[in-house]
Amino acid sequence: MKKNVRLILFGFSMVIAALLLVISLVGVYDSPYEQETLLWRIQCEGQDLIDLIFVFPILIISSVLLLRGSIVGRLTWPGVIFYLIYTFTIYCFDVHFNAFFLEYCAVLGLSIYSFMYFLYREVNVHWNNTFSSNILIKSVAFYIIFIAAVFYMLWLAEILVAINAAELPAKLDQMKLPTNPIHVLDVAILLPFMILTGVLLLKEKTAALYLGSYILTFTILMNITILVLDILEEDNAVMRITFIVLTLVSVVLLTAKIMFIKRDLRKTEEIK
Repeated sequence: MKKNVRLILFGFSMVIAALLLVISLVGVYDSPYEQETLLWRIQCEGQDLIDLIFVFPILIISSVLLLRGSIVGRLTWPGVIFYLIYTFTIYCFDVHFNAFFLEYCAVLGLSIYSFMYFLYREVNVHWNNTFSSNILIKSVAFYIIFIAAVFYMLWLAEILVAINAAELPAKLDQMKLPTNPIHVLDVAILLPFMILTGVLLLKEKTAALYLGSYILTFTILMNITILVLDILEEDNAVMRITFIVLTLVSVVLLTAKIMFIKRDLRKTEEIK
């Protein structure tokens, strides 16, 4: 990836980071969520806390690594941006209108366009390489498919039970939202994307090697999010342990996958 492309993406990232910092600081210290129900307000404030403590610094670090042309940056930065697309879609559509509405839209728009620009530039540079088959890649594939399948079963159980009983899904009535945004994004977009990536990994498609890394980065951030929100809402010990384990597994797999891709890229360059 050329330096001018990396500079453009870094510029986008710094603007997103500045907006994210302002939004999360105000959300934590001067909540703009007075119109939300108690449960939804806790989740919004919890998300701001997560953005401030975890997402903001990780975005800065991955952006700097991307600017330097590091493979670590190229494999983690898109996952952070994808996470922001996911969370700020919820901010834009399911948080009542407040003074930060334009900031929410700006983060969502900049994240989407920077992600698309990254994919457009990256696909022509690196996705044409070929990689050797490895048990690690298959492990990542099965892990991604497993996570997607588990969440599909959880969400479909909630949704189908509610439809059958002609009532609202769990917690939706407490949040006073028309639909659960997590259900929408997961069932319609995220989980099918994860399963498709897992299948492509099993078929040894080069693009899936990179997409899988983005998903693992996203998964780490999402597991941390679920963990923190659970502590704030319910403090469920079983769920806490589960997502600590999933976070650690995701970190281990992502680290191993980065090392694997770096090794194969080195081999490809040596052959050339």
